[in-house]
Amino acid sequence: MNPWNDEILFKTVRRLSPVSPAERQAILEGPSAPENHRGHFDRLEVLREIEIGGTQRSRDIEGPARVAFWNVERLAILTPARQRFSS
Repeated sequence: MNPWNDEILFKTVRRLSPVSPAERQAILEGPSAPENHRGHFDRLEVLREIEIGGTQRSRDIEGPARVAFWNVERLAILTPARQRFSS
């Protein structure tokens, strides 16, 4: 398995690669363990994609903007953060 935690993902797409309903259900029903998650990353291209596009929702930003996303699931051990992001 590829050590995905050490990779920075740059692949941008207009639409994420599809995942079949059967695959989604298997993931949801499977064990939640790091080795399983890495296996999903190896197998499913969609987990290594960043979707771009959509419609403009704000006119307040002039010029380029930088957007970052952080996997909030990693905060699960921090109760205040978990409460803040779960609402």
